[in-house]
Amino acid sequence: MNRILVVFSLVVLSLFAPVRARCQSAGEIVAHIVEALGGKDRLQSINSLYQEGTAVQPNGEEVKIRIWRVFDRVYRQEIDYGVGKVVVIVTPSKGWINSPRTGGLFKALPDDELRALQTEIDPAGCFIDYQAKGMQVQRVGTDTVDGHPCYKVKIWFPSSQTIVYYVDQQSWYVLKETRKGGGIIGGGAFSSGWNSKNDALVDLYFDEYKAVPGGYVLPYAITFGGLGKVSMTKVEINGSMNADALRAPK
Repeated sequence: MNRILVVFSLVVLSLFAPVRARCQSAGEIVAHIVEALGGKDRLQSINSLYQEGTAVQPNGEEVKIRIWRVFDRVYRQEIDYGVGKVVVIVTPSKGWINSPRTGGLFKALPDDELRALQTEIDPAGCFIDYQAKGMQVQRVGTDTVDGHPCYKVKIWFPSSQTIVYYVDQQSWYVLKETRKGGGIIGGGAFSSGWNSKNDALVDLYFDEYKAVPGGYVLPYAITFGGLGKVSMTKVEINGSMNADALRAPK
């Protein structure tokens, strides 16, 4: 009788086990990510995204960062250190950077850096409709981020770029991503972020996910080398943007 009760209990527990324990495929994990960020319909409706934030440096100085994304048109990032400014512009075919290292002039991005940053143009992110966009997804193991058990999901982009995402097994939020792209979007130690090699691996950490008007969910804290933790102070989805002006090297 006791053996029957034990078997029955195990069957019941298996039926009511957390969904995350049964989600093993990359496709299922991606589906949960999409749902956690607001759902497929909401994400498909995003045409543009504007983010504005501040990072406080170890010496107490503030760095201002602004990012614009317009679907299939442009990704623009401006980082204002107060005593200098970095501007990065990326389109589906070209890219430029203006920084103190370029003497205040816009220079064309090298091909590897251009391909690395072209993954940032889509304001809805890479998970929505990834198959239709020509991407491949694979689950590549598990790990932990700040004590949170995570699935590791790797995405191959049509440009041959790859990014590994660490997905919280409970919330389904991306807590970390690892990609190549040093020298532009950070990487390495804090002091060497912007000056690291172009093919250096970059770790970005995401935290403080919040719902914004419309039901979209986004991280309000992003941490990466060269800037530290950027706290977002303004987020605007589908606002008025002049894509042509954002694409212009100025």
